[in-house]
Amino acid sequence: MRSLLLRRIYIQSPRERRARMVELDRKVTVIQGENRTGKSSLIRTIWHCFGASPSTTSSRWERAATVSAVEFAIDDRDYTVLRNGDTIALFAGRDQLIRVVEAGSPECSEYFSQFFGYGLMIPSAGASVPPPAYMYLPYYIDQDKSWIRPWTGLKIRSAISGLREELVDFHVGLKPNAYYEYRARETRLEADLHATDAQLKVISKTYTSIGDRFDGFVVEFDQFTTEVDEILQRCRNLQAQDDAFKEKLVNLNNRKMAILAQVDVVGSIAKELHLDYLFAMGQVAERIECPLCGASCPNTMASRASLAQDEDVCLQIATRLRSDLIAIEREIAKTQASYQRNAEELSRVQELLDRRKKEITLKDLIAAEGKKELRARLKTEIDSLSQGRLRLAAEIEDCRRWTRSAINKQLRKDILKDYRELFSRHLDSLDVSQSQRSDMFTSLTPSFVEGTGSEKPRISLAYAYTLLHLIRKRPQGVVFPVVIDSPNQSDQDAQHRTRIFRFIRDALPSETQLILGTMSTWGVNFGGRVENLDTKDVLLRDDQYDKVVAVLRPLQTKVWALRPLG
Repeated sequence: MRSLLLRRIYIQSPRERRARMVELDRKVTVIQGENRTGKSSLIRTIWHCFGASPSTTSSRWERAATVSAVEFAIDDRDYTVLRNGDTIALFAGRDQLIRVVEAGSPECSEYFSQFFGYGLMIPSAGASVPPPAYMYLPYYIDQDKSWIRPWTGLKIRSAISGLREELVDFHVGLKPNAYYEYRARETRLEADLHATDAQLKVISKTYTSIGDRFDGFVVEFDQFTTEVDEILQRCRNLQAQDDAFKEKLVNLNNRKMAILAQVDVVGSIAKELHLDYLFAMGQVAERIECPLCGASCPNTMASRASLAQDEDVCLQIATRLRSDLIAIEREIAKTQASYQRNAEELSRVQELLDRRKKEITLKDLIAAEGKKELRARLKTEIDSLSQGRLRLAAEIEDCRRWTRSAINKQLRKDILKDYRELFSRHLDSLDVSQSQRSDMFTSLTPSFVEGTGSEKPRISLAYAYTLLHLIRKRPQGVVFPVVIDSPNQSDQDAQHRTRIFRFIRDALPSETQLILGTMSTWGVNFGGRVENLDTKDVLLRDDQYDKVVAVLRPLQTKVWALRPLG
């Protein structure tokens, strides 16, 4: 079983010139503080770095325009994931840049799914790879929604039919990764089959029509001339579009080169400013001489801060330029695709024109042999399409046969048995009354409408922990740390509050890292490490800015140096 271990969280706000670094214990880290001290914002940063969006965010936090990073390990291999805006970069350790993706893009979903070893695809969404949030949902209990309905701490496409059931079946191991690979293949084959059926229908209709109406057909020269003229006009229109696309591509590439040149200039300026800053920091005199021109300059804290601030401005400009570059690249790709489609259509119409021009010399032959020859060609194409259809149908049936066999009925019974036993035991531990338990054990995805009042969050916690134990038994990919925010929900009395915190500690699956955000542990000793947040409305700190920048800036520089999308 592969497990992910969180090591450190870094958050930097260049706008506020504040930052924070949090060291995480390999077993338990308690992030403790009163309301409005930033517990939830700190916790959400973990999933934000990994490409997910929390169900709720603070507008003040968004205005801070933070850059964040998480250091983690999988199988004792160290990694760092950096997020700046929508740009996410993954590093081996802190040195080797592995991949840069844009949050919310299909590339981001596919890469993180592959990196963490998850094969989940959503059949009702065209067998697409879902966003990264689907991998993390079982491991995150946020303070806002998850205590009412589990697995809702991160934004998902809730409009997809049967999504919740599909997710639970996947995570508990009822449907293995290979099941989704075959479902995806089945979906692609069905699309090919539908296209083949449509083509076969058109050709068969033409074949039948020719057999019924072709006798006595006479090629009318005027009609032929009119048709050729129409095809010629269509060629001219397509050629004009071809020229327009070429001109647009030239202009876009010129803009791209201009932005790349600006990136180089800004990078050079930032590098020079950084060297000036390092040189000034290494001098103790109140005035220093420029090593190049000999001019004397003040060496005060204000002048050093000005150099650092200028460097930050350059780096922010570099970030904006990179976003502009990505937008240009996307426009180039979009225009290139349109150009290619237009070129293909132009080629097809030109071929049609050539063929129609030749037909005037075949007029006599058509009168004698045209019916026989044309029908023979159509029959050959119909036979070829029919054979292809049979092949596609057989492959689809193979996929369906495999997916049916992948769902083991005995395995479902075993999982449901484990689920009922664990869930019942967890409900007992949290003192949930029997009257609240109706219809909770018939399905892995109960409705959760039964729980009321203070029992509601206890039921949700019992369910979340039950599925965590099931997932650990048959993991589909990397197992993530458990992150819980604000367990004291719905005005729990002292007895039940203590039960909740002891349950969180004692019922946690073995060898699982826990990140717990709370106002207090109310006398329950979790061991591990405690990160105290003691200032309201101020999570980031002035005194940690330079320390965090020293870690994040080299990572950002590697990303800015990368020329995205070619």
